[in-house]
Amino acid sequence: MVRYMNIQDACNCKVCFSDFDDQDHRARVLACGHTFCASCITDMIKNKNGTVACSNCRSEHTLTTATDLNVNYLIDEMFSEGQTDSAPAQTHGQDLVQVPVPAQAPVPAQAPDCHVDKPGCPKLSAGVCDDHGQYLLFKCGTCDVWICQACTVVEHPREKCSVLSIKKAIEDMKTNATNNISSQIAKCEAALAKLNSYDSELEEQVQSHHNYLISQEAVMSHCRETMSALETEQHRACKEREECYGAKQDLEALVGRIDDTFTLQEVNDCLQDARQVEQTIDNWTKHFEDNFPNETLVSKSKKVEMMSGVVQQLVSWDATTRLQEQDLRQVVQAIKRTLLQALVKTREVYAVVEREHQMYLPLTYHDNTFIFGPVQHHLHSPQAHLMSLQELLSESGAVYAVVEEGARCSLAAQVTPTGAGYTLHPLLHSQVPPHSTKIPLLETLVRAGLVVGVEEESGRGGVASLSCLHTQPPHLLCLHVLRYHPPPPPPADSFKISYRHLHQMIGESTVEVFLELAWGGKTRGRVYMKVDVTSGRGQQFLMLCTGEGGFSYVNTKLLSVGNKGHPGEFLLGGDYENNDGSGGAALLAGIPSAPGLARPLTAGLLSGHNHSDKSSQFLIYTKDLPGCKDYLSFGKVREGLDVLVSAAALSDPREATVEDCGVIVSL
Repeated sequence: MVRYMNIQDACNCKVCFSDFDDQDHRARVLACGHTFCASCITDMIKNKNGTVACSNCRSEHTLTTATDLNVNYLIDEMFSEGQTDSAPAQTHGQDLVQVPVPAQAPVPAQAPDCHVDKPGCPKLSAGVCDDHGQYLLFKCGTCDVWICQACTVVEHPREKCSVLSIKKAIEDMKTNATNNISSQIAKCEAALAKLNSYDSELEEQVQSHHNYLISQEAVMSHCRETMSALETEQHRACKEREECYGAKQDLEALVGRIDDTFTLQEVNDCLQDARQVEQTIDNWTKHFEDNFPNETLVSKSKKVEMMSGVVQQLVSWDATTRLQEQDLRQVVQAIKRTLLQALVKTREVYAVVEREHQMYLPLTYHDNTFIFGPVQHHLHSPQAHLMSLQELLSESGAVYAVVEEGARCSLAAQVTPTGAGYTLHPLLHSQVPPHSTKIPLLETLVRAGLVVGVEEESGRGGVASLSCLHTQPPHLLCLHVLRYHPPPPPPADSFKISYRHLHQMIGESTVEVFLELAWGGKTRGRVYMKVDVTSGRGQQFLMLCTGEGGFSYVNTKLLSVGNKGHPGEFLLGGDYENNDGSGGAALLAGIPSAPGLARPLTAGLLSGHNHSDKSSQFLIYTKDLPGCKDYLSFGKVREGLDVLVSAAALSDPREATVEDCGVIVSL
């Protein structure tokens, strides 16, 4: 049966008779299912101290505020949107709406997600609720079912379930459907992109093999031409050999005739015939020397043979199709090495190093080993083949930096590529394995300015350059001061060696350091000194020569000259802090100011300052003081005393500065 409800009655509160709205008089549903405006419910809460009695069924409800109750979305949907399918029946001039009322048989509900289009049913409806007989105007997103207004209070309360209006649910369904379809379209586009890429790769491979077949045909044609030329040359050589053999037989027969002669006339006849044969032989010999062998043809033939053999190995499908990627890389490396070997055997090959000016490193091949020679600053062969050092190293296999004494390898360090340069592993007493590459550490790398010492363990990071001190054994290197703040970047193709490893090779008791002095805008020379590093002052002096503590003597001035022109003359310097004589604090704790080992005061003696707050300053005597001793000395000048004497003779010794410093490393 169908009961008609007056719309005017449905859209106002049954307590205050005010029309429902979306503000103070918004429709709120009690747990019993009856609806009143928020304003009346608020008044009930105040009057009854939180207890509200329904004016329809008198059931009591405990509330704090009206917002604790659910909104009657049926009234919101019906009267705020005003959507009905057909005009309602008229009764006494008032608008009525059909409300289904269950009788003996419930009204059959429409299937979810189906649009209901029947008289009295809103368009935005999913049918009729089987339990409550109301329109399914909501959807529970939590339970994924269509529900009515009563369901939002009992079975699907909003504090437990996510309830959406049918309008919002339809929008979400449309959005989800659009997103799903868009996702599938994206998958199709991604698959098409892969297929297009794959098709391009296949096309590229087809074209590559097509070009390869054409090039192979050209190679085969070249091989046939070379073989034809070789056969022609072989025929010509055979003909020349027959002529030579005939001339030899004529000469042998002439020798027999001479043995059988008895008269002068017979001897003269033999000599005349001999002169004719000799002239023939001379002409033939000149012709042979001018035309045999054909070096160009033979060299070309050998190159073609080698290249053909390499190509044949590479395209041997039975082998290459079963190789893994790592194996293929090894095959490629072996082919590169073979090609480089053929190149070195047929031409002069040089590695080009770009610095302030170009340098050239000659490459040779001997005993299955590529060997780089000493650096050359001029290229003497204009026909030489030039390649970059990185390219040659990448194609020549394992690389070792070596220190050799004659034909014997005394030290070797494996070289590995790191970024834009190379790293030298620790130098060890070991031999270089065959099928590798040798680079002389001193004659090539250091003299070319390619090797740097790098300190990274301290966290600050520093770079120290290396230079050769001597070329003959013992092999000595100058390890220059570490540069920080920031360190100069190593060259892109540099070979880096651990500063810590180099430092371990300088000795534990007596080491040799150097100071390089300059004045008047010119470098005047180096002062080499033996330093006792078992003493605190000696160890501190070494640190300031190497820059390991973050400070160094670089750019410090010579401060003054003591006893100038008299016995016991000395130079004072080493204020790394203030550079005026007021600084030079100790880098190491516990350096005593009390007298130590007494040494005769002679020219070249290296000593320390007697003030404890200036213990990093140093004194170097330039004149003897007979009969006197120094109790703070810790070293002696080995070479370069003349540089110090010249500095002491300056009108102002502060013109002289330490331009560079470092320590000597013995390999």
